[in-house]
Amino acid sequence: MNYFVVRILGANDAGVFFSFLSYLYISNAVAQLGLDITVSRGLRFARNSLKSVDVKALHSTCFSIVFLASLLQSVAYIYFVDEICSLFDCSTEDKNGFVFLAIAIVPYSLQWYLSYVFQGSGHNLKFNIFQNLTINSLFIILALAQWSIDPSQKVTNHELGIFFLVATTASLTFSWIIVPVEFKRPSLSVLYKTYKETVSISAPMFASSLISIAATWLPVILLGIWSSTEDAALYAIATRISSIVSLILMAFNSYTFPKYAELFSIGDTQGIKLTSMHSNRLIFSLALPISALLAVYSSNILSFFSEDFTYSNATLCILIFAQTINVVSGSSGGILGMTKHQNSVLSFSFVSFFAMIIVNAALIKSYGAYGAAWAQLVFIALQSMLGAIAVKLYFGFFPSLLWLRK
Repeated sequence: MNYFVVRILGANDAGVFFSFLSYLYISNAVAQLGLDITVSRGLRFARNSLKSVDVKALHSTCFSIVFLASLLQSVAYIYFVDEICSLFDCSTEDKNGFVFLAIAIVPYSLQWYLSYVFQGSGHNLKFNIFQNLTINSLFIILALAQWSIDPSQKVTNHELGIFFLVATTASLTFSWIIVPVEFKRPSLSVLYKTYKETVSISAPMFASSLISIAATWLPVILLGIWSSTEDAALYAIATRISSIVSLILMAFNSYTFPKYAELFSIGDTQGIKLTSMHSNRLIFSLALPISALLAVYSSNILSFFSEDFTYSNATLCILIFAQTINVVSGSSGGILGMTKHQNSVLSFSFVSFFAMIIVNAALIKSYGAYGAAWAQLVFIALQSMLGAIAVKLYFGFFPSLLWLRK
């Protein structure tokens, strides 16, 4: 989808679209309130006979909270659309596109929540891939259809905003049909009790998830404000390309995260260690060649999106290196988050994010996307190091070094 947007809009207008889209991604993290991870863990506990979880109450509570949180953000963005768009060099078409992206926050957040319900029910990453393919493919089909009507007329951010709203709504509809979950409204007393218990668990996970998403997408917004929309487009594209490395980690996490929760619920610490060890060995062996290929051909890859980006292959290389550190360091955040050590995740995430903000403030105005890439490297390296230390303290092993051991 990113390639398509850059090709039809150009670097500058694509930078505006990506900046607006960053608001949506960050808003989704806010809307989840950590409930996506909490419900995945809760469902895994419910599958174990030693734990009792009121699944219907859990779903009713979490789904309602996500809906209300996303709706409030959507309304707030629409109300302050003039103030937000004044930060960028926006046309009326751009402003209208932002309004439709703001509305899309609601269906996007709900379909994201349902993907975690599916994973917590014992399924894998295929459903999440299906959701992304639905959004991206439908978005591209609608944009191509619009372009084919009048090839001489440029597709605008206004139209892309409408297409993204339609695509996310379709994904939510399909998700609602596919996810094997019964939603039944409990009594108000049960709903309130579940709300208090759920939020008390999810609050640290919400903060750490928000920090993680903001660390990825806030630089795009800052680049659009402090540097240029072209730099914002470059960074957004480079971030997406470098995330190819972390796709392997995400694929394994879809299995290991619920597994850690299940093993923790029966007190099997050795099982957590062995699961981490086996997955990390495979992740390292798969990720390293991909990182090397992406770095070697970074200029060629960027030129595929736009010739304007070829001069900034150093930005992509730094982000690839950052993701490689993330992958080979192991899933310390997942181990801690799924074993009720979410406060530790929040602590080292906050420290890392604060360091990243300082580096961004110091470098973006002078170095643009290149400076933002260095800030991202600082965030990931510091977060990985502190997470590995926390796992060592709680469970007695370093997840980032297990691939070296038998």
